Amino acid sequence: MMYNGTLVSLLKAAWGGAFPDGRPLRTTYTGFFPLDFALSILVAFFNDQVNGTNDGAWLLMLDLLATLQIASLWTLCEANRKVQSRSLLRLFVLWPLLWNMFGAAVILPIYFYVLIRSTDPKGTAAVFSTPHSEYLLPTATATAIVPALVMLFGYKFATDSVLHGIIASFQVSPLALLALGKILSQITSKGSDVALKSDSSDKGVLFTYLSGAILSAGAHLYTLFVTLRSPEDAVNFRATFIPSPFSVIAGSKSNIHDGALLFLQYDWLVVNLACALWSFHLAIAHQLFATRREISLGVLLLATVLIGPGASVSCVLWLREKHLQARYQKMNSL
Repeated sequence: MMYNGTLVSLLKAAWGGAFPDGRPLRTTYTGFFPLDFALSILVAFFNDQVNGTNDGAWLLMLDLLATLQIASLWTLCEANRKVQSRSLLRLFVLWPLLWNMFGAAVILPIYFYVLIRSTDPKGTAAVFSTPHSEYLLPTATATAIVPALVMLFGYKFATDSVLHGIIASFQVSPLALLALGKILSQITSKGSDVALKSDSSDKGVLFTYLSGAILSAGAHLYTLFVTLRSPEDAVNFRATFIPSPFSVIAGSKSNIHDGALLFLQYDWLVVNLACALWSFHLAIAHQLFATRREISLGVLLLATVLIGPGASVSCVLWLREKHLQARYQKMNSL
């Protein structure tokens, strides 16, 4: 974003309270200037992608959020898995906050790397530290799915200023995941003598992964259907998903819109690749497919393209959980 002037335009917009084309930008959210300035930059970045003025940009955001909001669900599940010490992974709110602020293309591969380095496949257990993992899905729905829907469809009912507030709130919405998770944990632990649930009896995580896969696949298939069939140049597949490095003109009135779209297109490509490679690692590490590695990789790459990275990873996680449950039952039967 530096070479095409987008970063400079974002800083100017956040400082001056106006977009390059003169539209006002809300710059007050909390009353604390450093935080408000950072939020204003993010609002300026995302505003034109979700305000309904560019259908292609909106579809790209829909597809990205269909993966990243489900990915926050993965972080919650992995954080509550009772295995060896994994302090960074237990900070499940940290990762969604970071990729909201700095880009999923940077943060999501780092999360996968930390997860791979911190997890021994032979020591992974489907035992969770939350007392009732069936609350994973409602928790994720309230704190991940709902904020994304409000931001994506906010332009239909909100003024520009209110939409800016919605976008700013979305950036810190992972904090609600922590708060609601703590509340549910306290409520469900009262009067319960069982603090841990074994993989043999716990269906909540499986249902959560499956639901996440269905939701993410639905959004991805919708974006594919629209972009592949659209006759409009601004909404077709190439314009929506494929980066055009020289499309951003420094100093132009559309600099922020074009630069943010280009950044998100690169984001989308990296997220797809990272998810495909991580699901491949999971499949190989846990021997989920009885095929050659090359075939497994090809299948997972195809699944990423057809049903989306969020759905493909969620399906692999569902298979892994089934595998862990079978291993647990086998060990207990000995």
